[in-house]
Amino acid sequence: MRNVLTVALVVLCAASVYAADGPRLEVSGAFSSQSSGGCCLPMTGPVPVGWDASVAADIWKTLSVVGVVSGNYETVQVQYPDGASSSPDHTRAYAFLGGPRLASRATGGFSFFGQVLFGVTQRAWSVDSSNLPAAVSNHGVNGYFAFQPGGGVDMSVNRRWAVRFQADDRLTPMQGLLPARWAISQFRVATGIVFRP
Repeated sequence: MRNVLTVALVVLCAASVYAADGPRLEVSGAFSSQSSGGCCLPMTGPVPVGWDASVAADIWKTLSVVGVVSGNYETVQVQYPDGASSSPDHTRAYAFLGGPRLASRATGGFSFFGQVLFGVTQRAWSVDSSNLPAAVSNHGVNGYFAFQPGGGVDMSVNRRWAVRFQADDRLTPMQGLLPARWAISQFRVATGIVFRP
């Protein structure tokens, strides 16, 4: 937690210095909740929760470029038709995304935006191994391409601060999915704060 706070402080200070001479910047942080990446069989477990941090820079009028780093955490158990359950599956998913954002000018303290982000996700997973054969791996890390269309609304508190409500759909193309489809779709919502130096 201390490292996260240190990084956030460094980013805020750097953004303030850069904003004095360069394009307008914004830094945001949010709490997020994302639908599970699992499918096909009923599962039990808490809704995946996590965090979201982004930096955006205006490049032309209402167009900006944004970079996002996020993490989501999930523990699930598959419920089989015979009533049995799988071993708990613990997943940590991190995303490193960037892309264009188009925003409306603030009206009555509200501004709306839409964005399409592209990048990679990294999934680190582990399974409680008490019920697994010794030859079966109980952990792993996988990387995937992903893109994430979405949008949201900023509610201004004052000239520098705003509250953000955001929703998007993270699409991760994969082969061999059952039932057959081209990508895993994960709906995500986030609520946080925005700082504009």
